[in-house]
Amino acid sequence: MKTDYSMAFNRNLRWGRVIWSLFVTWYLINFSYNFFTSTIPERSEIPIAFFIVLVVWMVLEYYFESPYFQSGLVSYSGLIKSSVSFFFYINGIYAVADFAFLHWTQIPVWYPFINIIGLFLFSWGVFIRLKTLFELLLLKNKLYFNCRSFQYCRHPRLLGTFIQILAIPIVFSSYLAIILSVSIGFLLIYQEVQIEEKLLLKEYKDVYKNYQTHTPLFLPRITRK
Repeated sequence: MKTDYSMAFNRNLRWGRVIWSLFVTWYLINFSYNFFTSTIPERSEIPIAFFIVLVVWMVLEYYFESPYFQSGLVSYSGLIKSSVSFFFYINGIYAVADFAFLHWTQIPVWYPFINIIGLFLFSWGVFIRLKTLFELLLLKNKLYFNCRSFQYCRHPRLLGTFIQILAIPIVFSSYLAIILSVSIGFLLIYQEVQIEEKLLLKEYKDVYKNYQTHTPLFLPRITRK
């Protein structure tokens, strides 16, 4: 388990990684634009906007070597990491396919309002993930849970991931994918939370116990302590 959490991410300028990140961003945004404008030209705006947000988020996390579906604070089994990744991609692919051409479990009302709500919700999850990432990147000589975002709840990065998992099927108005996100997605994220609680308590002992007593586990408080 890592003890220097501020060094868990890439904090150095790497031009090769910058160039590759810019190329991947351009390629994926261009691909999504061409896909949706040719598949569903009359309803392409929201999916394209979603993929722009998704790609920018994933490329930034990639550049700073931050794991997409974990906090990056601790390391745990490959089985858990693979399970969350598998669910994220499979559920997301189904939601997109259902919206674009399957139409098996589409919510038949409230278009495009429900889709716009999903887009804002996903963007909020991305904002939480990136805000906490940049706080950790700037962390120097202090415990990570003294960062601003970690005063609202103990696992804001995993909260951001759950919001993303929940938001994707709302963007594409697939009620089956929403049900799977609320049930399986939440259980997977909660399992990650429990694993991190044990590892962080083992690492920080009484200091973390005190942090636990003053900060909610997962659902954030409205104001900082």
